[in-house]
Parts: sequence; structure tokens; C-alpha cells
Amino acid sequence: MTEYDPELDEPAPTYGDLVDQDTAAPTRKLSAGVLGASCATLVVAGIGMAGVEIPPGVEGALATLFAFGAGYLVRDRVN
Repeated sequence: MTEYDPELDEPAPTYGDLVDQDTAAPTRKLSAGVLGASCATLVVAGIGMAGVEIPPGVEGALATLFAFGAGYLVRDRVN
């Protein structure tokens, strides 16, 4: 269900509606999440070089947490 937005002269998107972006460029949140996962990979590699062995499941969990944290902290902007 959509509500009418008189400024746009079209129905305004509501929760659950898909919204098209103006460009194919990724959003800031998406970019931050990818960079967060990459940083986690580098951190795990550095810890591994220090001689500490990290199980693969923990590596994956760290990448997920870093990606979520970065995406959560970054504010999105309209493309």
C-alpha cells in the first residue's frame, strides 16, 4: 500500500515497496560493508602472521561482524 505524496505528484514508497536508484553506483553503506569485511580479512591475516591460529568459522564471523559494524555506522546518501 502506498500513500500519496503531493510534492512528487505520485504515490510515496512505503515499507516493503522497492525503490529504484538513479545510478548503478553502490550506496555508501554497501561500500562500507565490503571494506569492513576486507579489513577483517587483513586483521585475521596479521594475527596469523603473529603465530596465532584462528579457526575458519571465527574468521567468517569476524568478517561478518566487521561488515555489519561498518554498514551500521556509515550514513547513507542519495546517489
